[in-house]
Amino acid sequence: GGQQRRVATAKTVAQRPKLVLADEFLGELDDDNVEVVMRTVRTAIEAQNSAMIMVEHHEELARQVANRVWRIKDGRLVEEVVR
Repeated sequence: GGQQRRVATAKTVAQRPKLVLADEFLGELDDDNVEVVMRTVRTAIEAQNSAMIMVEHHEELARQVANRVWRIKDGRLVEEVVR
């Protein structure tokens, strides 16, 4: 579960992609690991001058880590937050 998710995330970031697409990639992690993984991924993405598009149902988490958040409800954009 969670350890496999952390390894898969590390492998993805280690490839130094220009763009990372992540769909609920934190779903199987406990709260402590979510924080560690997000901090690590964000640091790597910034250091590599990459970008990340993340689908995340935990709105607070998205707001903490993202530069820009789009909130979509019923297929419509209802809010955009730029940090």
